[in-house]
Amino acid sequence: MKKFIAAVFAIAGVLISLAPAARAEESAAPPAPAAVAASSTAPVPDADTSSVDLRIGAGANYWVSIESIHETDFDTSGLSGFVTFQYVPNSIVKLEVDIELLPKGFLGSSQTVFQPQMYVLLGNFIYGGVGVGMYYTDGSFSSDPFFALKGGIDIPFGPVHLDISGNYRFEGTLKTRDVSSDTVFLGAAVRYAF
Repeated sequence: MKKFIAAVFAIAGVLISLAPAARAEESAAPPAPAAVAASSTAPVPDADTSSVDLRIGAGANYWVSIESIHETDFDTSGLSGFVTFQYVPNSIVKLEVDIELLPKGFLGSSQTVFQPQMYVLLGNFIYGGVGVGMYYTDGSFSSDPFFALKGGIDIPFGPVHLDISGNYRFEGTLKTRDVSSDTVFLGAAVRYAF
């Protein structure tokens, strides 16, 4: 399973690294002769809605564990911060890669927990999708990945996007404790498109 997760992140990295080259090719390509002739008589649209967007930003989540955990050293709710990157090839599809930082005590962890995660999202203003990720704490990755369902709204303010979302993550366990990590996250992020 770890090889599968690594492959997913590798594919995302390749797609993200190809985006600047694709944008450069689009801007360097000369217009077709018919398009030049038509441009003299037809109005030019204000913006190309099919262009690729790269968005980078940060956000915060409030999380609540939905499992009943009776041990006193487990945090069952709290705040987390994350950095986020989106590759938006068109107005329907978004590929998102986040790294979230959860404090010591999350599901009984003895150290800070990092959560690298990736999502495939469909939609524009209102969106939804699925994701996968891993827990990294105490010097190693967890034995099981977590899977996620995510939905939200993406409000553009020029190049700045405010993203308000809900996220349900399940099936992962921390290496330090054999406790299910079914957790609900509610949060917001601000991303800048370039």
